[in-house]
Amino acid sequence: MIREEFNLRFEEINRYFTFLEKIEMFDYKSSSQIIDEELVKILKANGFLLLYNIIESSVYNSILEIFEELKHHKIKYENITPQLKKFWLKTKFKNQEELTNQNIAQKSFEFVEEIINKFPINLLINKIDYGGTITPQKIRQLSIELGLDFQELNYKDFPNGEALVSIKNKRNDLAHGKFSFGQIGKDLSYFGEIKLVNDEEKIIKFGLVHYKNFTIEHISEFITSVETYIKNQSYKN
Repeated sequence: MIREEFNLRFEEINRYFTFLEKIEMFDYKSSSQIIDEELVKILKANGFLLLYNIIESSVYNSILEIFEELKHHKIKYENITPQLKKFWLKTKFKNQEELTNQNIAQKSFEFVEEIINKFPINLLINKIDYGGTITPQKIRQLSIELGLDFQELNYKDFPNGEALVSIKNKRNDLAHGKFSFGQIGKDLSYFGEIKLVNDEEKIIKFGLVHYKNFTIEHISEFITSVETYIKNQSYKN
């Protein structure tokens, strides 16, 4: 399911970015066709929303897939790993404003009853909310919390880490109205700036194609780690 959803969104992104590539390669200045340059800036900036969408949806769907697997096999608290126990309990106690002096005893009682009576693990979906906060560091932290074998830990040494942080920041700037779409897209090109260093291409300035490629590579590897985790039943204690 995770991979299928990822592939659907990836196809949307590919179509959109292929369109942006054609616009950039089109020599409209020597053409009789009128191209609205301000609209092009808006379209480019919108690419960050599409990319952030696939990042956050993939992380969200991965968590759901793991707990759907537990639910399907009726896995109980005592049978899951310590990491997963902590993650499940953290979701139970998320949004502390819900806990008051009047209901904390009742809530605690319910949690203990689930464990003692060996109820199958059930995730409260409404407690999973990463809106606007997914970064490579967040994905790394989540991987550790769930016990995933996701290898790329030192994100500062990887260009995909820089790309994902920038996507998150630009998405939030747009979502919160800090900058307009035109402002975000005005200095953005599709291909970016590349130069040869010792016969190897070095990115001087990220273009849309780099943001896309690094996002897809990074998230695809994360999903692979989730698929392996589920296949090997690594959630079991």
